[in-house]
Amino acid sequence: MNQAGKQLDVSFQPCRSSLSQSATGMSYRDFLERRFGTQAVIHQSLVAAEMRKLGIEPAFSKIVTLPDVLPALAAVLWLQRSGKSAQQFIESVFAALYSHGQDIGDVAVMKKLLSREMASFNDFHEFMLSDTFSEELLDTEAKVASWAGRVIPSFRIKDTVVFGAQTPGVLAPMLI
Repeated sequence: MNQAGKQLDVSFQPCRSSLSQSATGMSYRDFLERRFGTQAVIHQSLVAAEMRKLGIEPAFSKIVTLPDVLPALAAVLWLQRSGKSAQQFIESVFAALYSHGQDIGDVAVMKKLLSREMASFNDFHEFMLSDTFSEELLDTEAKVASWAGRVIPSFRIKDTVVFGAQTPGVLAPMLI
């Protein structure tokens, strides 16, 4: 969006892929090999190069296990349902995981990230444990799976669906 010179209204749809659900707690290296096979190291080096172009220094070596993303997804949905923007929180979660190697499924990490949003951890935690959240997450995952399949992240930009993480050069022309 920065390269295209546009700020767009982004609707984040909290969703877990079936692979990430079943791999939660697995060693990060094993997860990458399961997801990308023999190309895992090459894929990760390409992602790291793209992150560096955006001024983000990756810390993949600090990620020990694939975290449970459920708390982060619940927090995004809770912020959105509370009428707050989730954009800064999403960026904080991304940085916590990929730039600092923190376990975003850990309660202490989530408390710290939510405190930056001036959000009540207790209110969030109550929402995360509610049937409302469970039902909405399952509904959202089913809806996203209907247009994205198993590939997460996926984006809908106008009438185009883009599967997987892409470079700014792929996405920018679609934003014009």
